[in-house]
Amino acid sequence: MKRTLAFLVTAGLAATAAADEGIHEANNLEALTLAVSHPSTDLQSRDSADAQLANRVTGPQIAFGYVRSRTPTVLGVSGFCTRFEMALGLGRQDFSGTALDPSSGAPVAGTGPFNVQTLTARGRLGYGWEFGPQGRFALTPYLALGQQISHRGATVVSGSTTGLQNAVEFGLLAQASLASGWVLGAEAGAGHTLGAWQVDNHNVIEPAARLVPAASVFVDHRTDADSHERIVLRRDVARFGDPAQSTGSLEPRRQSAFTIQLEFGTEGNLLEALFH
Repeated sequence: MKRTLAFLVTAGLAATAAADEGIHEANNLEALTLAVSHPSTDLQSRDSADAQLANRVTGPQIAFGYVRSRTPTVLGVSGFCTRFEMALGLGRQDFSGTALDPSSGAPVAGTGPFNVQTLTARGRLGYGWEFGPQGRFALTPYLALGQQISHRGATVVSGSTTGLQNAVEFGLLAQASLASGWVLGAEAGAGHTLGAWQVDNHNVIEPAARLVPAASVFVDHRTDADSHERIVLRRDVARFGDPAQSTGSLEPRRQSAFTIQLEFGTEGNLLEALFH
């Protein structure tokens, strides 16, 4: 009888640990990422008569990146969750419909596709709580800071443009341990642009800041001892205010993208896993 009770207690503790470890393992990754997306940007400008003009550009993009997430113990307190990610995006865009000259408003044909490059970085710090049967669920409120640098090639209506924008975001990450090695997650956040700058025709413009919402869902699979594969579906939106008084400059009014991202990583050292 004593052996039976000891076995049941041990089995219960092991089951609880396994459930807890599923989310913990999914939050301790170092990974390489590959993402495909189709971003679009609504552009705005003021012509020589001070009237607002609207253009829109869209096109495919591929991005290569790096992710590192950890659950450190700070001053003896566990439950913290950090994630840092950065990515380089390469894309080709074109005007949707007929382009309008931002200085005169005249229709312009034969714009042709132009190159777009982006460099993004985002850091997140959260504190989570596990709950439910055997701790199979977790909620993690977080604070995130992000930055994006972009370069748009020259078009028939504008020269090359370089932009920079910073944003702060508050959000919530929800996770559920579905089965052995499988974790489902959903994330939603809303933030605000801290600062945005655009260099266009040698002019420095500051697009007006607005709300920056984002949402994503992911499935993480622990394939063996410490290797993981993850698929992420993400939707990002950034909004800006009215255009500056500068004439003929294509400024962003709304940016949006739907992204599918794959992550391949390990709970250990990524370099050692790649070159072992």
